Amino acid sequence: MKKAQNNKKIINACISEEEYNFLKKVSERHSMTITMYLRNLIRSEMKKSGDLTYKF
Repeated sequence: MKKAQNNKKIINACISEEEYNFLKKVSERHSMTITMYLRNLIRSEMKKSGDLTYKF
């Protein structure tokens, strides 16, 4: 893992072209970038599970 300039960790992950195209299509539907969409999805799942240890 690398650290970004803002001290957040960067995780590099490999996904298939089909998965990438799906994420791109869904995120564009919501007028977001893929990163923004994934962050929003992760945050909503954390809220559902009750794991609020991460501060947004």
